[in-house]
Amino acid sequence: MVAGNRGDTVITCSIVTVLIAAVVVILRLFTRSKILNFVGREDWCILAALFYSVANTIRKCFPVLVCVPAAHWWDSAHASGICIPEKPLWFANASLNIVTDVGIILLPMPVISTLVLPRKKKFGLYFIFALGFFVCIISFLRIHWLILAASTTDPTWDNIGIANWS
Repeated sequence: MVAGNRGDTVITCSIVTVLIAAVVVILRLFTRSKILNFVGREDWCILAALFYSVANTIRKCFPVLVCVPAAHWWDSAHASGICIPEKPLWFANASLNIVTDVGIILLPMPVISTLVLPRKKKFGLYFIFALGFFVCIISFLRIHWLILAASTTDPTWDNIGIANWS
């Protein structure tokens, strides 16, 4: 990587994670359609989320598309233009992510307690859903990077942390 350029880090992290997600979603859809012969609404929601993730990754790898003309994003002093106000969107998105992450963890807990399963299997289910707390921790850590990115004078350098956590 060239000194002074951290864009490769974001691009690499974004592409690798979206590829892993795509493989998992494709395997899930294959299993559900070919082996179980049933594709449910949740599967279509997961596929829609994957498409959103791919679009977000493309947007992240070509961030200049948020400004017209593109040069205004990295050199607003010399290139006049207009940009989409990102900071309000960043904090709204982070807040919604935290709320949905916590909801995804908490909603199934009461249902698990009512399942007629051996105690060992119930604890296994609790453990699997509790792993979702890792995602919540990441979401909270991301807020730190978001605050730094929102107050920076050099977004092309300082947004790398938030982009990677995202």
